[in-house]
Amino acid sequence: MEHPDVLLTDKETGNVLGVGDSTVRAYATTGYLPAGIERHDRTRWPRHSAEARREAGAQRHRRRSISVRPRGDT
Repeated sequence: MEHPDVLLTDKETGNVLGVGDSTVRAYATTGYLPAGIERHDRTRWPRHSAEARREAGAQRHRRRSISVRPRGDT
């Protein structure tokens, strides 16, 4: 078993998650997966991040929304 801090490429991360490499990049853009770490001009993801996302798979991907309070009468 590999160390959980091993950095994976987008393709390797996709293999862990069962998705394509472009989906991994989209997940990182939307916050569904952490942004990743830049190494040698390429983005890499720690194995533990990919495995944690896989284990939490039942949770649906939702964009975070900002709650806005209505303006008061001032």
